[in-house]
Amino acid sequence: MNIILTSVHINKTPDAIPLAPALLKSYLLEDSLNKEIKVDILESTLDKEIEEFATEILRKKPTILGISVYLWNRDFYLELVNYIRTINSELIIIAGGAEVRSSYLKLLKQGINYTIQGEGEETFSKVIKCILNKTDPNEISGVNDNNLILVNDLNTIPSPILNKTIDLTKYDGFLWELSRGCPFSCDFCFESRGAKGVRYYSLERVELELKEIIKQDVPQVFVLDPTFNKDLKRAKTILELILKLNKGTHFHFEVRAELIDREIASLFNKIEASLQIGIQSSHNSVLKLVNRGLDRELFKDKIGILNEHGVTFGLDLIYGLPGDSYEGFKESMEFVLSLQPNHLDIFPLSVLPGTALWDNSEELELNFDKNPPYTVISSPTFSKEDMRKSKLLKESCDFIYNKCKSTGWLLQVTKELKISTIKFIEDFVKWNTNYRKNRELTDIDIIKKYINDSFNPEKFSLICDIINYHSAYSKALLSVKKRTYISKNKLMESVPTLSNSSSFIYFKYPVLDAFDNGLYTISEIKKYFKPSKSNVICWYHLGGEVIFEMYTKRIMTFLNSVNGKISSKLIDRDVDIEFLNFAQESGLLLFT
Repeated sequence: MNIILTSVHINKTPDAIPLAPALLKSYLLEDSLNKEIKVDILESTLDKEIEEFATEILRKKPTILGISVYLWNRDFYLELVNYIRTINSELIIIAGGAEVRSSYLKLLKQGINYTIQGEGEETFSKVIKCILNKTDPNEISGVNDNNLILVNDLNTIPSPILNKTIDLTKYDGFLWELSRGCPFSCDFCFESRGAKGVRYYSLERVELELKEIIKQDVPQVFVLDPTFNKDLKRAKTILELILKLNKGTHFHFEVRAELIDREIASLFNKIEASLQIGIQSSHNSVLKLVNRGLDRELFKDKIGILNEHGVTFGLDLIYGLPGDSYEGFKESMEFVLSLQPNHLDIFPLSVLPGTALWDNSEELELNFDKNPPYTVISSPTFSKEDMRKSKLLKESCDFIYNKCKSTGWLLQVTKELKISTIKFIEDFVKWNTNYRKNRELTDIDIIKKYINDSFNPEKFSLICDIINYHSAYSKALLSVKKRTYISKNKLMESVPTLSNSSSFIYFKYPVLDAFDNGLYTISEIKKYFKPSKSNVICWYHLGGEVIFEMYTKRIMTFLNSVNGKISSKLIDRDVDIEFLNFAQESGLLLFT
């Protein structure tokens, strides 16, 4: 029997990994079925032509096609199934994934033979056995019904890392599952629906998988646990393992701020991890309506611990929540921006099928799209116009805060301009609506033009220097760290490329001298320093810090000439070999 398992990603990114098909394949091949079946995994992205992916699938002459249906790929899969059915009516198509939870009856009417609820490893294997034995899979609980099936002992699922089902070297990242379930029950999320508590993979398995991840030099790992630090002792044990074994892999975790302590913050800093933290709203009265809560002072204190330890973290906000308003959403934005996260993600509320919010939506009078992505259109306290304005505010915040990396400069610049951060972003919405020219400007240059056009500040050059410094610092800090290992005697003949963490900066003021003297604010620098030009390169030094360095004119000319196409010798035959060696070891230059 030939089985094709598919994974359709939004686009090709480091976290676009076919983990669900890999887990299914691992379970099948170690469940006494390996002699009777052949299993392949095929991947696609949403921009691929349906006919092209269907041809790729059918070329392998499958008996069974498995599809993992989620919010983002549902329409793609329905079109794919419809197209395949015009060519092959005999192919058995089995659907799993989050969208099956509420839509299994609709999916069965769309040409799909079987749907599987919940965690599919055990159930999918049972279905395959039924098909092999010519018995009816409909007798299995969780198949073509609404019974949510969970795997009680996760260690019964063979590891796709350890059995090589998934080739870690093919991807720029990996999704690492250390547990399933969530200890919380937020109404807008189905993570804990039907499941009580958290189920864990054994620490022995975690350590073996970690060793393989490090051995294969995976650049980034996205840990899937919705609350990694719920079991603080276990979380610290895993972080200590990473600290002991890691050789440069970057780890991303989702954590709960309220559970942070200084010890775990220190560990996150030492392994140079990045965290994502959901706050959703700064108003406890709003959060109570979706079965969450917030102690603002406690949250602020815990985020302060992360900032004290230099931990990279992002925060999440949602607009359109029941009981919230446009003004309330702006207050939440102002609050989270004051905490200086390295990244801020803002989403409209989605009323997902299978969640308590979906069940309560009529009582809450939520008007929302009944098709993916199920976004709220309006509510009694959040009008359609408010949702539109929130979307514009979100887009401008994403541009200013995330793309222009304003973590370090936004509060300082808005204080100098005597304007609140939220007003700065709101005014940018209006300015940007009218500003439709010179789109060849960089993102940072657009921000500078907005500041100059709207505020005409006295020390504009100094403001630009502060923006350039902090943007370069954030870029370096958040970059994927890489290095090469070309021998020193071959560096002249090798082709150098600048690290993606690097930036050239042309300062008009001696800001580095000011910082060295403990003067960090715009008001302090303009009081004690006069304009003075300098050329600097910034990058993330693999020793563990962001570096700003002024080199000789010759070295800076060399670095400016590096383009990833010609060798060091052809750029400058007399360039210092010791510098090239340092540049490689520090991560400034990569060589091929």
